[in-house]
Amino acid sequence: MEIQNAEAGYLNVADLLIKKNYQLIRTIELNNDRYKILKTNKDIFMVLFKKDFFMSFSKFFPEEVGVGESVNVEDLKKAISPEIGVRQLVFIYPSGHIYKISVNEFLLYSHKRTVKEGKEVRSVNVKHLIRWNPEQEALTE
Repeated sequence: MEIQNAEAGYLNVADLLIKKNYQLIRTIELNNDRYKILKTNKDIFMVLFKKDFFMSFSKFFPEEVGVGESVNVEDLKKAISPEIGVRQLVFIYPSGHIYKISVNEFLLYSHKRTVKEGKEVRSVNVKHLIRWNPEQEALTE
């Protein structure tokens, strides 16, 4: 299944949550609708639609092997603030693949760097992400 755009990606994740017996309570847009916060009866998710993995991850972090995923630090701080309380990060890709990681694990395993635009991002090796839609082919390590 291909995901054409961010909105379709968010709807796909919401559908998956409902199938897993989560009840959607509220949706919050973050960073001009680049990310969606999905509050449910069981957890709070930040959903990030990504075009591809951070392919040059190991170039920036030579101690790591493989590719990574990144989140803007400013947006992450807003998402995990007490007002919002995100506890899970969910990455969805045009291929339809969905991966998740807890905020605590993301903060534990991620590295901080400054990108060209002067913004800080945190990046984590994809080996720490958990495949969340097992009916599709898993990411090879």
